[in-house]
Amino acid sequence: MKKIFLLLCSSSLLILSCKKSVSVETLDNGIEDSTIFSTGDVLTYEVITKDPGGWFGIWTDSSGNVAGTPLDSITYGSPVYNTSGWKYSFKWNGYSSQLMMSVAAKTYQEDITINLYRNNELIASTTNDQIKGVAKILYNVEGDSLQGTIMQPLLTYEVVLDEMDPSKYQYDGWNGHWRLGNGVYNTESNRLTEDDVLAIPSGWRYNFNPAHLPFTMSIQTFPYTNGGSMVTINFYVNGSLVKTSSSRELTYPPVEYEVQ
Repeated sequence: MKKIFLLLCSSSLLILSCKKSVSVETLDNGIEDSTIFSTGDVLTYEVITKDPGGWFGIWTDSSGNVAGTPLDSITYGSPVYNTSGWKYSFKWNGYSSQLMMSVAAKTYQEDITINLYRNNELIASTTNDQIKGVAKILYNVEGDSLQGTIMQPLLTYEVVLDEMDPSKYQYDGWNGHWRLGNGVYNTESNRLTEDDVLAIPSGWRYNFNPAHLPFTMSIQTFPYTNGGSMVTINFYVNGSLVKTSSSRELTYPPVEYEVQ
């Protein structure tokens, strides 16, 4: 289904903090005003669609990890579709660096909207992406609280897309998996069936403290549509860039960096 869908589309076209507040701004096509986040603020995702079958998707949770709609079987199943008006709320802990969500309506034929709220106040919104029924949003938290130490370093993955081909479907999106702070690979971002993998927006970042040292930073990526864009992986340790790598195809083996 995905291959047919992509052909049709292409033809048509978290943060370490004391009790300090930090400034944030949206990176999507929603509200452009900057906001102040404080530890304990209630953040909420909301998804609205007219699709009677509902929607499925992925999003970053309170720790900056990727969560998503469940599957109807343990390994290879179809998504369990959520209904319109679904909301997910959590208290911001001053650690996660971004709010990210990527969703699709079941039939890909109806409008779909993602809303982000802070303490019940709308701070960002986007409807559809390049076509009806698909949307993604990235809300970036910026501040000077992203500090680490030699004994407890702050590690960051960043994925940026460039040289995009707008004739390709989801040219501004990518997918992949990465090693979490506990040493285990995250697979939530691409655990859905081959037909239903969702794109992650350019500019995605994941900040974490490793459970132990030494620690091997590791991430594997690929552009959502082959040849649709150049995908660049950046590794940071305590805010300093330590490694970068770019590719238009699947990065194999994964890009790695050893932190002592």
